[in-house]
Amino acid sequence: GGGAPLLHLLSTSPLAIWSVEDPFGLGSDAGRCSVLTVGPGADWALAAAKQEKASSPPLLVNGRHVNLGCPQLVWISGAGALLLHSPLDMLAPQLLLEKPQDQSVRAHTLHSPVLKPVETSRRLRPSPEECFVAIPVACKCPADAEALEYAASNSVLFFQPSRRRLVQLDIVQCRTREIWLDSLTAKDGKGLLDAKSRVTAAAATATTLGTELLLTFQPSAVNGVLLSVHFPAASSASSAAAAPKARWVEAEPLATRASGCLSPSALPSGPGSGLVALPFGSESATCFGAEDTSLASILDGQADDRGCRACSILVEQPPAKHSTSSGSPVEPEAASDDELAWLAESATEMKTARQQCRQRDVLVASSQLLVRGLETKEGDDWLEAVHVASGTVRRFPAWPQSEQADSSAQEVTRLLSWPSEDASRSPLCVAAFRSGRLRWLEA
Repeated sequence: GGGAPLLHLLSTSPLAIWSVEDPFGLGSDAGRCSVLTVGPGADWALAAAKQEKASSPPLLVNGRHVNLGCPQLVWISGAGALLLHSPLDMLAPQLLLEKPQDQSVRAHTLHSPVLKPVETSRRLRPSPEECFVAIPVACKCPADAEALEYAASNSVLFFQPSRRRLVQLDIVQCRTREIWLDSLTAKDGKGLLDAKSRVTAAAATATTLGTELLLTFQPSAVNGVLLSVHFPAASSASSAAAAPKARWVEAEPLATRASGCLSPSALPSGPGSGLVALPFGSESATCFGAEDTSLASILDGQADDRGCRACSILVEQPPAKHSTSSGSPVEPEAASDDELAWLAESATEMKTARQQCRQRDVLVASSQLLVRGLETKEGDDWLEAVHVASGTVRRFPAWPQSEQADSSAQEVTRLLSWPSEDASRSPLCVAAFRSGRLRWLEA
């Protein structure tokens, strides 16, 4: 949310928006939690969709899987409001909410003809395969962004996988523009996009000139080729935004597993898993998580003479065994009571090997810190914090062992970053559990 740190969460059955105030703030509102129920129309549509067998796989949006037809919550910084995208709800497919945490909440139902599935003209509700998926663009709102047409802070992108349609919705200026990928990519004559190609991942980032969207296809006619669609914004309040353009981006494959070169425009985060969109003009090294056995991947900030950035991975090494030296042994210092209590608490280790754990979610808390949610074979969840600068990793139970709870309640569903106004403070992240419980973690 805007202003003071505020966390918005979306839950289903029933569909509701939860708003959590800053627990570290001052005053009586610190840590206050409020709930806003959306209505029975969306619950009925979601319950009916569960009875149908989904034939389309989920889409990887900004590094996270999104099931088709699933409701999404998007923060529009330029409008200072939340956008609830509930494509199966025919009464309110897009709902704009202002200050959902207050009693003076204002809701506006948005009906855009271009966001209506073509196949549902004679049906009561669309199927999940016919729905649009929202692609959020995280960016700060400039001072003059409200007057600019299709500014990144005022807009949100939607993609329909079945028809390969892209729609950009400007919330502030109340404008929409529609793009068909088949007609947009047919102008270059490369023939890289055929009827069998399916979009598997999408990542959006804000640039100085608008919004850039990166798409991957499977199967692809040429491996390592990505599609970049640029949505220009208006340069001034009196001018109109230019038409979107598309270009093919070729990413060089990794030379070895340890290092290689990649295009600075897009970075694959794993074998067919998705994309990582970097902020425009960023020259600092950044880390990202891939779905493999490596702890983290690091992308250099500076490009080489060919315009490529070197990429390396961080792999966990087994602890080295201390060899007995010929010299006299060094007696260890006696630990205090506080240190003994800390050692007893931190001595807990996972019973399941790291490579056998399943990754639930991953969060890039900062350019040097990566946090994962892991599921072990025993059914309990753990959190893994990787500090790239020091090359260290820590793992601890996601749920406090002193509190007994059902295994389903301990499941980590999302890892979210928590904004902090204090620059000297360590990054904070929020672990959201399926039971609705939240844990604030300071890495």
